[in-house]
Amino acid sequence: MSLYSAAAKTRDVLKNFIDRISMKDKHKYRICPECDFFCNVKEKYKFCPKCGTQLIEKCPSCGEAIDNPFSKFCGVCGEPYRTNNKKTDLKEIK
Repeated sequence: MSLYSAAAKTRDVLKNFIDRISMKDKHKYRICPECDFFCNVKEKYKFCPKCGTQLIEKCPSCGEAIDNPFSKFCGVCGEPYRTNNKKTDLKEIK
């Protein structure tokens, strides 16, 4: 392997690594637990510009990152993200 091809391979490996790191937060969000506002974690917002509530980027129950800003419940533990969402107990329906 020539020095040039080794350098090119190292460059490609580093580029792929950097791309993976930069994509890591691409689909993670901060949401307002009180209203429907959301933003990407890379944005500057820490508080909701609509109602002033501190934004969350992880499930308050299990700590899993929020990867869908339209979800009302955590996909891992099933607990609600927002305070106005209530879990319905199937026993109550019967």
